[in-house]
Amino acid sequence: MSMHIVTATGRIILGPDILQHLGVGPGDRVSIDARPDGRLEIMPVPGAGADATAAVRRREGCAHSIGDIDAIAADGWARRV
Repeated sequence: MSMHIVTATGRIILGPDILQHLGVGPGDRVSIDARPDGRLEIMPVPGAGADATAAVRRREGCAHSIGDIDAIAADGWARRV
Protein backbone atom coordinates (compact mmCIF):
# COMPACT_ATOMS: atom_id res chain seq x y z
CA MET A 1 0.00 0.00 0.00
CA SER A 2 1.31 3.47 -0.84
CA MET A 3 0.56 6.69 1.02
CA HIS A 4 -0.51 9.90 -0.70
CA ILE A 5 -1.06 13.46 0.51
CA VAL A 6 -4.27 15.39 -0.10
CA THR A 7 -3.45 18.88 -1.43
CA ALA A 8 -5.13 22.09 -0.27
CA THR A 9 -7.41 21.87 -3.31
CA GLY A 10 -8.49 18.32 -2.39
CA ARG A 11 -6.46 16.54 -5.06
CA ILE A 12 -4.47 13.34 -4.67
CA ILE A 13 -1.56 12.73 -7.03
CA LEU A 14 -1.13 9.10 -8.07
CA GLY A 15 2.44 8.02 -8.67
CA PRO A 16 3.77 6.45 -11.86
CA ASP A 17 3.62 2.96 -10.33
CA ILE A 18 -0.13 3.27 -9.69
CA LEU A 19 -0.77 4.78 -13.14
CA GLN A 20 1.20 1.97 -14.78
CA HIS A 21 -0.72 -0.61 -12.76
CA LEU A 22 -4.00 0.89 -14.00
CA GLY A 23 -2.63 1.20 -17.54
CA VAL A 24 -3.55 4.88 -17.77
CA GLY A 25 -1.67 8.00 -18.77
CA PRO A 26 -2.24 11.68 -19.58
CA GLY A 27 -5.66 12.25 -21.11
CA ASP A 28 -7.07 8.88 -20.02
CA ARG A 29 -10.08 8.70 -17.73
CA VAL A 30 -10.70 6.63 -14.62
CA SER A 31 -13.89 5.92 -12.72
CA ILE A 32 -13.90 6.06 -8.93
CA ASP A 33 -16.53 4.12 -7.01
CA ALA A 34 -17.09 4.79 -3.28
CA ARG A 35 -17.60 1.43 -1.60
CA PRO A 36 -19.89 1.03 1.46
CA ASP A 37 -16.94 0.04 3.66
CA GLY A 38 -15.13 3.35 2.99
CA ARG A 39 -12.78 2.08 0.28
CA LEU A 40 -12.50 3.63 -3.16
CA GLU A 41 -12.28 1.52 -6.29
CA ILE A 42 -10.38 3.14 -9.17
CA MET A 43 -10.84 1.59 -12.61
CA PRO A 44 -9.65 2.73 -16.06
CA VAL A 45 -12.43 3.69 -18.48
CA PRO A 46 -11.74 1.80 -21.74
CA GLY A 47 -11.67 3.96 -24.86
CA ALA A 48 -12.16 7.23 -22.98
CA GLY A 49 -8.68 8.61 -23.67
CA ALA A 50 -9.32 9.55 -27.28
CA ASP A 51 -7.32 12.77 -27.29
CA ALA A 52 -4.00 13.69 -28.83
CA THR A 53 -1.98 12.71 -25.76
CA ALA A 54 -3.28 9.15 -25.91
CA ALA A 55 -2.40 8.95 -29.61
CA VAL A 56 1.15 10.13 -28.93
CA ARG A 57 1.78 7.64 -26.12
CA ARG A 58 4.87 5.63 -26.96
CA ARG A 59 4.38 1.94 -27.68
CA GLU A 60 7.11 -0.68 -27.43
CA GLY A 61 9.49 -0.33 -30.34
CA CYS A 62 7.59 2.64 -31.77
CA ALA A 63 9.15 6.08 -31.43
CA HIS A 64 7.41 9.10 -32.94
CA SER A 65 9.37 11.88 -34.65
CA ILE A 66 8.64 15.55 -33.92
CA GLY A 67 6.87 15.71 -37.30
CA ASP A 68 4.67 12.75 -36.35
CA ILE A 69 3.80 14.36 -33.03
CA ASP A 70 2.97 17.67 -34.73
CA ALA A 71 0.68 15.88 -37.19
CA ILE A 72 -1.04 13.93 -34.41
CA ALA A 73 -1.54 17.13 -32.39
CA ALA A 74 -2.98 18.94 -35.43
CA ASP A 75 -5.41 16.08 -36.05
CA GLY A 76 -6.39 16.15 -32.37
CA TRP A 77 -7.10 19.89 -32.42
CA ALA A 78 -9.14 19.41 -35.59
CA ARG A 79 -11.01 16.56 -33.82
CA ARG A 80 -9.90 14.03 -36.45
CA VAL A 81 -8.45 11.66 -33.82
